[in-house]
Amino acid sequence: MILKKSYKLLLLSLFYLINFNSLFSASKDVPLISLNNTDFVVAISFIIFVLIIIYLKVPKKVGTLLDERANSIKLEINEANKILEDSKSVLADLEREHKLNIQRAEKIIEESEEKAKNIIESAKQESKELIENKVKSAQAQIKSFEKNLIKEITEKAIDLAINNAQKEIITNNKQNNKQVISNSINDLGKLYK
Repeated sequence: MILKKSYKLLLLSLFYLINFNSLFSASKDVPLISLNNTDFVVAISFIIFVLIIIYLKVPKKVGTLLDERANSIKLEINEANKILEDSKSVLADLEREHKLNIQRAEKIIEESEEKAKNIIESAKQESKELIENKVKSAQAQIKSFEKNLIKEITEKAIDLAINNAQKEIITNNKQNNKQVISNSINDLGKLYK
């Protein structure tokens, strides 16, 4: 097919050389087909150049190179599209994961707040119970101290009354002793009331 095109090109060039004498002649005094005619020499050189290019299959090589380049560009575009699709899917996955992480974080915050409230409530309850226990313990100690103090005071009062009675008995005579004993018993009765 390329050879047919090259033959057509060659015939077309010769037709122009022959028919359009005025176009290709450098001057009017030089014949059209002559090596002295520069236009003829350039036309022949051009035809030879085109034939050499056709013989060396340069158009076919250029066509295959362009086809290869077009195929490589198509492959690069397809690869870029695949990468783009993969990127979009990865982005969508990351966005979904980000939303899930946000929901998890919100849930953790809510749970933490609830736990903190429970801890505060239990700490308040424990401190209240601890204070109540300390108050009860202090009251029990105060009562025990009061009982011990009253017991000591009564024991000292009894000892003092006994000592006073002994002194009175010694100092008073025997007749007076009966009266002193009854007074002491009455004094002891008053202390216990």
